[in-house]
Amino acid sequence: MTDPITLDELRDLAETKGVLEAIVMPQNGGYTVHVPQDRGERLLISKDGTVIVFATYEEAIAELDRTGVPETMITHAQASDASSHDTSASARRIAESLEYDDWVRERVDEAFQDEALGLSDWKSHEEVWENVRAETERMIAERDAAKGAGTKPASKKKGGV
Repeated sequence: MTDPITLDELRDLAETKGVLEAIVMPQNGGYTVHVPQDRGERLLISKDGTVIVFATYEEAIAELDRTGVPETMITHAQASDASSHDTSASARRIAESLEYDDWVRERVDEAFQDEALGLSDWKSHEEVWENVRAETERMIAERDAAKGAGTKPASKKKGGV
């Protein structure tokens, strides 16, 4: 997966000369900024984790200038370059990954809110595994008993289905 980069990280890299190039790529409806590094191409994101899409090429250049990336280090990729870089697929993977990350964080936040309201019942890791072992032993015993009686074990249905 491509690793995203924030404006603050890009600014820090520009100050230390850690950025050798920034590529402004045309995307549907705007331009994105990609920063090639040793560990792969990094896509510019905002602090909230969303991919930054600039309305115009000039806006992207102006933001990079404010960030400290000199114009001599900026490459304007043509639409044909974008397909050879497969950056749209890369940007899509990053966006999907960031959306999933947001989804997981929301679920965790909801769980903590439920706990604060007394709506959740947290169990320790050991307790959960003890329950799994007990249920497994029960199912094995049921299977073995059914084998001895020549019948199939009863299936345990959940949720009334």
